[in-house]
Amino acid sequence: MDEKISLLALAKVEAPKLVPMGGGLLIYGLTAQEWAALFMASYALAMFIDFVGRRWLWPLIKFAWLRSRKPDDQVPPDAGGYK
Repeated sequence: MDEKISLLALAKVEAPKLVPMGGGLLIYGLTAQEWAALFMASYALAMFIDFVGRRWLWPLIKFAWLRSRKPDDQVPPDAGGYK
């Protein structure tokens, strides 16, 4: 028996292993390149939302929450020792 394996025989064995992964990439007709671009864009959007949320939205919500509290709930300001 010949010890050399033909490229065609190797392709017949390995191709079925790639079908599930390749088929998953073709969902909605998107190619691997388009999925990669979609992933990068969604990651950039998540980073932007995180940046805006932490730097702007959370302090704004916290400020609005403190301003909307009743005066009874607020601690009186420190007079600095003066009466």
